[in-house]
Amino acid sequence: MKTVLTYYTIGAFIVFTIWLSLFWDDRKTPIGDKNSWLVLLVATLGWPIALPLSIIELSGKKRKVSDFAPHYLPVGQFLKQAGLLTQTQIGKALQEQKTQPDSQRFGEILVRRGWLAQETVDFFVDDLPGLKFTPQKQRLGDYLKAAKLLDDTQIELILVEQRQTQTRFGEMAVRKGWLDRKTLDLLLYYLVEEREDNELASST
Repeated sequence: MKTVLTYYTIGAFIVFTIWLSLFWDDRKTPIGDKNSWLVLLVATLGWPIALPLSIIELSGKKRKVSDFAPHYLPVGQFLKQAGLLTQTQIGKALQEQKTQPDSQRFGEILVRRGWLAQETVDFFVDDLPGLKFTPQKQRLGDYLKAAKLLDDTQIELILVEQRQTQTRFGEMAVRKGWLDRKTLDLLLYYLVEEREDNELASST
């Protein structure tokens, strides 16, 4: 009985630590949400049942999204892959999280430091991965505007030149220095159908 209790306690501690970390990194759920803390506590106490169910659910999700594995990178590395952050910026943001007791979440630190707009963080972290399975995709310019990477004036200028040169929208944005090549490549990764259709994407 003592051995079982020991294993149970160790398992509860490990599960609580992992789930607390995931909860802390989840920008959609307020840290002060009492219901979330209650669920975390109950799930920890009942971890022999909750853990297998969570693994089954997670496995199902991974099977569905296995073809866009880049999103399983940490947020900082994912944004770096998109050409939006440098390794130095990631290091500074992580250091701030560790050293300041009241540190904000990773994305909030990026916004506060002025490295990225809130709309950019929200789009790449929350919206972009799901686009892989969105049947009706918008035009590339719409997504770039939603991510606050291009504004209406820039989009209109690209469209005017596009009619004259027949150059692809994303390619022209890169040539003008308004969009990083890595950012375009990652966007097209999630907008495969648009890329196959010619990606003469525009906006509004």
